[in-house]
Amino acid sequence: MQDDRGLGQNNGVSATPTVFVDGDMITQRGNLDSIIEESINE
Repeated sequence: MQDDRGLGQNNGVSATPTVFVDGDMITQRGNLDSIIEESINE
């Protein structure tokens, strides 16, 4: 994510995309894969 932010800043972008799973905003992007897995298995 740090690399993405650096690339964004170099291109005039100041924010990373906001991610939602089942309508819930995901703030812990490091856990995104497990959050998606749990959502699929519900």
